[in-house]
Amino acid sequence: IQGVICGVATNGDPDETAWVQKNDQLNAMMADIGVPQEQRLFVRAHFRKAKKLFKRQSYDDLIDSCLSSELQGDVRFYMCQSLFSHVWYLAQCERSFLEDLSVKLSRECYAPGEPVECNEVLIMITQGMICRNGAFLGSPACFGDIILTSAFLRDTTEGKALTYSEVAHLQRDDL
Repeated sequence: IQGVICGVATNGDPDETAWVQKNDQLNAMMADIGVPQEQRLFVRAHFRKAKKLFKRQSYDDLIDSCLSSELQGDVRFYMCQSLFSHVWYLAQCERSFLEDLSVKLSRECYAPGEPVECNEVLIMITQGMICRNGAFLGSPACFGDIILTSAFLRDTTEGKALTYSEVAHLQRDDL
């Protein structure tokens, strides 16, 4: 009975198990190649903060492998609905269009001080703070002029992550 309980407790969350294994591999790799201790601490902190992002990224494979195409669109729409509602030109779009668009979204994270480029991409902040053009942007802010056809008129000023920041982005070509 104890063995069964321990097995359920340790294998209950496959995402947690995968994250722990990746964390162990990351620590072993940094020790093997001689990464300085200060940089190791920074990398580990970033990895811990990206835990939710890894879990969200694992949903894509799960959705693709377990659901019919109709259900895939429904679930992806519910996952991205709150992001789209904060982008003025997407908030009023038809659901079927947003379902198709949600497949094109990708997620990324940035460590403090890293540049956040927005050339030909719409950035939707889901967590953290990013500074751009002197403005401090947090969730649910977005930036990136992907609907303008003239490249001359687009503001492609990059942002800078002030804290650990998680974003969803959509490429102009995908829109």
